[in-house]
Amino acid sequence: MNLEGLPERLRSELHGRKVVILCLGSEIRGDDAAGLQVCDHLAKMGLSDLVIRAGLVPEAFLPELGKREAEVVLIVDAVDAGLPPGSVVLAEPPFQEGLTPISTHGLPLDLLASLFKEELPNVRILLLGIQVAQTEVGSSISRQVAHSVRLVADLINQAL
Repeated sequence: MNLEGLPERLRSELHGRKVVILCLGSEIRGDDAAGLQVCDHLAKMGLSDLVIRAGLVPEAFLPELGKREAEVVLIVDAVDAGLPPGSVVLAEPPFQEGLTPISTHGLPLDLLASLFKEELPNVRILLLGIQVAQTEVGSSISRQVAHSVRLVADLINQAL
């Protein structure tokens, strides 16, 4: 997994700003649970006031994002970017071609980001994606993705 520049970039995007971390995914589809597990790790680190465990309905949390007056919304989700399993990407909308979210939430991430931007025009939207290995219904999270989940939670915690 190549994390070159990621800790520095996360710090420059998040440090000193009012951040909300929106975690997406499905616990029954293997690596698609990556975003939710990052959320759980962050909550255990004492950051539960910054995280929203949105699961499959991130658009339902738009009013909550508005109430929190965030400067940055960091969406954490499982992605397929054609990279080795467990690889981590940090992107901003419009998301590059070839970066496909895995979560089964109703709205595609580009549309979700556009909706957030329309309703919260002064908020910076970022996607922190973890490359999946397996997403079959009933499968568990892969070793590579589980490792990245812990690492990503640590990096976010350090960046804040």
